Amino acid sequence: MNISTCCLILAAGNSLRFNDKNNKLFYKINNISIIEFTLNEFQKIFKKNEIYIVINHNISNKYFNLLQDFTSNNLIYGGSERSHSVKKGIKNIAHTFNNVLIHDGARPLIKKNLIIKIKKEIEKNNIDLVVPYIKLVDSIKYKYSTKIRSLNRDNLLSIQTPQAIRLNDCNIKHIIKNKNYTKDESVLFEKNNKFKIKYILGDSDNFKITSISDISKVAGLINCKLRIGNAFDLHKLSKGKELILGGIKIPSQYRLVGHSDGDVIIHSIIDAILGAL
Repeated sequence: MNISTCCLILAAGNSLRFNDKNNKLFYKINNISIIEFTLNEFQKIFKKNEIYIVINHNISNKYFNLLQDFTSNNLIYGGSERSHSVKKGIKNIAHTFNNVLIHDGARPLIKKNLIIKIKKEIEKNNIDLVVPYIKLVDSIKYKYSTKIRSLNRDNLLSIQTPQAIRLNDCNIKHIIKNKNYTKDESVLFEKNNKFKIKYILGDSDNFKITSISDISKVAGLINCKLRIGNAFDLHKLSKGKELILGGIKIPSQYRLVGHSDGDVIIHSIIDAILGAL
């Protein structure tokens, strides 16, 4: 049996908490919008006809055309709530694919390896839902009434997307019949013990952009993908009038012997750059 999997990217929100005049999904970093960063990773794994994007009814023609470049015209108008958008997406892909990965468009730092891992889990295992998570590192408090108490962070998890769902009749009906559910799909499925859910370790960089202050964190992570190169150079010394180091001519009784200037500093830097590339 050929198992088919698609992805559903949620991009229909109004960005009310973003505190900026622009929709956060089209905010640009290095001249690339947030949603493009997200879709670029999914395009490494999925074909255009396997990518569905849920969009806002008020989307401009400019952004509509931009998103069309990533999919075979699989653009779906979403609803006022996340659950409404997911339902509309599921109705469009039901009985066409075996599985779907549902991802927040505002998680632009999703990595190819995590997408592949989740896709493999839903395809090979007899489970209904795959959910990525990360462990909490901060101390957590719980406030009720006027009291504040500490919680054991070892028992707490932060849930991420993409979440993968097996698109059998039972799971499709479960999503469609629920009028409203908050948060993500794991909340909906965990309420009934008949569903098999697998939780796998996610990625701390795969966080969701909510406010404008999150942009600096994303930009920092995008721009700090370092490459490292190591190098050294070695030349003999002989008698001469000057020594050239780092492009600077230094009066000296010695010189570096080489086919060129023998500048060990410049040559090492060049080799290190080439090594990093």
